[in-house]
Amino acid sequence: MNIIKKTYGPSLLGLAVIGTAFSMSAFTESNSSSARLAGEIYVNSSSGEYTHLSGAYDPNNCLENSTNTCAWQRTEKPGSVPSTFSASQADDLKAQGLIVEMDAKKGVYIP
Repeated sequence: MNIIKKTYGPSLLGLAVIGTAFSMSAFTESNSSSARLAGEIYVNSSSGEYTHLSGAYDPNNCLENSTNTCAWQRTEKPGSVPSTFSASQADDLKAQGLIVEMDAKKGVYIP
């Protein structure tokens, strides 16, 4: 038994350290992907669906002609936000803390 410990002990310890490093790296990567998405903006389109805005948000582009929030912003909270979603789905995402209103404007956003 002592021969096994002397021969394989350092190797097993090394493997345990490497395994821990990989698992921590995967955990850090999953959290950083949420942080990378934080700040993304989703706007109310004329179809009634919220879609990702690729450019800068301009509050003057919100036609205040709807009861739905004009724009939502992604938070840093880990979780999944679909690329398009409805107003009722937006309420669920807000309740989960995944999105917040950009401002108090209601309506359709025209880029």
